[in-house]
Amino acid sequence: MSGFSQELEEERAYLLRYARYLVLGNRVSPEDLVQETFYLALKLKDSFQPGTNLRAWLFAIMRNEYRNELRKVRRRTALFIDGLDFDVEDFGVEIGAGTEQETSAALSETMAAVKRLPGRYREVLILVTIKGLSYSETAALLGKPVGTVRSRLSRARVKLVDEVMKK
Repeated sequence: MSGFSQELEEERAYLLRYARYLVLGNRVSPEDLVQETFYLALKLKDSFQPGTNLRAWLFAIMRNEYRNELRKVRRRTALFIDGLDFDVEDFGVEIGAGTEQETSAALSETMAAVKRLPGRYREVLILVTIKGLSYSETAALLGKPVGTVRSRLSRARVKLVDEVMKK
């Protein structure tokens, strides 16, 4: 084992702890993240400057790789409804990073559930969660009281989560 590879191995326990922290609440495997970090570190070995903090360098690689992985998952979970692109997570529905087929099936179910929402709920849901309008902006746009907007948004989220989770 080369000197650099040995140094990487000595950092494994620290990387694994950091990986567990990063992936908390997600379906990404900490062990896979550590392995990917080692792979990238070996690939980028020439960019490491001896005498600098190897652990900090590895943590930066891991953090960036994790963020890239999350972006990939989000790209796969992008939906297109009523002419708007959005992520399922915007609605408060969590779709884990399962297989491509599982993710696709979950997305189809969620899209169908959003489309089945009554128009008044779907409209508020999209304006607030996708367009990012505040409650008062949405209320002004729709000509409704703020309380009505909050109520419809709450009902839309409950209906959406109930429908997606019951399957």
